[in-house]
Amino acid sequence: MPQPKGLTADGHKIRQYTHIAEDSTSIADDLVSCVKEDSEGNLWIGTQKGLNKFNREQNTFERAYFKDQSGGFMPINDYVRAILPDENHVIWVETAKGDLIKYNSLSKNSIVYHHKRPTMVNTYFYHDLYKDKNGMLWLGGRFMGIYKFNPETGRFYQYQEDEDDITKKRENDVAMYFLDSKNTMWVGGIDGLYTLNTKSGFFNKELPISTFTVVEDGDNRLWFGTGAGIYVYDSSNHSFTVMNKDDNNPLFLIHDHVNKIFIDRSQNIWIGTIDGISVYRPSKNKFKHIYHIPGDEQTLVSSNVTSIVQLSSGEVWVGTDNAGIDRMTEQFTRKSSLNSSGKGLDKLNSNKISVLMQDSEGDVWAGQWSGRGFNIIDPGSLAIKSYSFLKNSLKADWYNDIFEDSKGNFWIGLWGSQGLYQFDKARGLFKDQTFQLKQSISPGPVKKLAFDGKELWIGLQNQPVRC
Repeated sequence: MPQPKGLTADGHKIRQYTHIAEDSTSIADDLVSCVKEDSEGNLWIGTQKGLNKFNREQNTFERAYFKDQSGGFMPINDYVRAILPDENHVIWVETAKGDLIKYNSLSKNSIVYHHKRPTMVNTYFYHDLYKDKNGMLWLGGRFMGIYKFNPETGRFYQYQEDEDDITKKRENDVAMYFLDSKNTMWVGGIDGLYTLNTKSGFFNKELPISTFTVVEDGDNRLWFGTGAGIYVYDSSNHSFTVMNKDDNNPLFLIHDHVNKIFIDRSQNIWIGTIDGISVYRPSKNKFKHIYHIPGDEQTLVSSNVTSIVQLSSGEVWVGTDNAGIDRMTEQFTRKSSLNSSGKGLDKLNSNKISVLMQDSEGDVWAGQWSGRGFNIIDPGSLAIKSYSFLKNSLKADWYNDIFEDSKGNFWIGLWGSQGLYQFDKARGLFKDQTFQLKQSISPGPVKKLAFDGKELWIGLQNQPVRC
C-alpha cells in the first residue's frame, strides 16, 4: 500500500504516492501525465505505464482492467496521454501507441480505436482530448494528426494537412482545441493558429505564429500571448489587434516577450514582460507602461517583472527578479517598495521574487528564488515575517508556487527540497520536515496541483505534467 509521506500532529496529512514494484496497489508509475475526476467523484490517473483509479476508502490505487476476448482480464498498461470521463461510466483514454480506448469502468468492457501515433512523447507533453457540444471527440498531439471521432459510428475523420492548400492546416501538429462563446472552433499548434469550419472541414489560418493557449475576456475578445507580442481577436469585425513593442509608438507593448497576463477587478489587463509591465486600460483603449525610470520614485524599482497580485484593498503588488516588491496604486504609481535592505526585521529575505499570493486573512506571501526562504507580509503595517525550510542552507528554499486551499491549508511547491509541502501558519513551521526529507521522495519541482474538494493532488517528476 502506498504510504502517506507525512502525518501532522493535528491530523492533517501530506501523501506522496510512488510506484512500489512489489505492491500491486501502488500507482502504476511515477510519471503522471494526467488526472481527471468523473461525475461520481472517482479520480483517474494516467501514467507512463497505465491507467489507475484511486480508492479513497482504502487509500490505494486500482489498475484499470478490461475484458479480453477469452473473458479474462488484462490491465491497461500503455502510456496514457489524455483522459476524458464521459457519461454512462465511459472513460475515454488516449495512449502513446495511437489508441483511443472506450473503457466502461462498470462492466470492464472496452473498445480500441486506432489512429496515428504521436511523436516525441517524452519531450513534448501536450496532447488534447476534447468533447464538443455535439458529442464529437477531438484529439491531437505532437505530429499525430487532426482527428474528429464520432462515438456513435466509431469512426475517425482525419483532417489532412497540406502546406500548399490554403483550406487545410499546414502541419499535423495540435496543441489545443478551443470552442469560444461564438461557437467558433480554434486549433493551435506550432505552425500557427487556425479556425475550423466543422461543417465544410475548411481551415483558415488566423496567425502564423506558434499558438498553445487562448483566454477569452468578459467582452468575448480572445487574447493570445506569444513570444512575438499580444494578439487580441475581435469577433465583431473578425480582426486581430497586434500589440507589440514599437520604439516609435509609446502606446504599444513595452516588450514582445510576455511572461504573465492578469486581468484585475477593473478589467485592466496587466501584461508582465522581461522589460517591465504594460497595463491595457479598455476604458481608454491604450496602454500605460510601467517601468523603471532612474530618479523617478513613482516608477518601478526594476523593470524585470516576475509576478503580479491585486490585494483586496485594490493595491497591486509587483514582484521583480532583482529588486523586491513594489506597491502600486490603482493609478499605476508606486507607493513604496519592500526589499532585502530594510531595517531590522522588516526586510525581505531576498529581492528575487518568484511568486506572490494573498491569503484569506489578508496577508501577502512572497516566495523567492534564492535559497533563503519566504516572507509573510501584513499589508497594513508592512510588518514582515521570515520563514525557511532549511535555515542554514541555500539548497532547499527555492519557491515555485504557494497555494491556500478551501480549508485554509497552505501548500508550498519547492524546487530545491524536492516536492510539495504544507506550512502551518499559526506555528510558523513546515509540517513534518524530517519525514519529508527522506531519500525515497522523488526529486524534482512541483509541476501540477489539482484540488478535488477533498484532497490536493500533485505530480512530482522532472518532466512537465499535463492534466
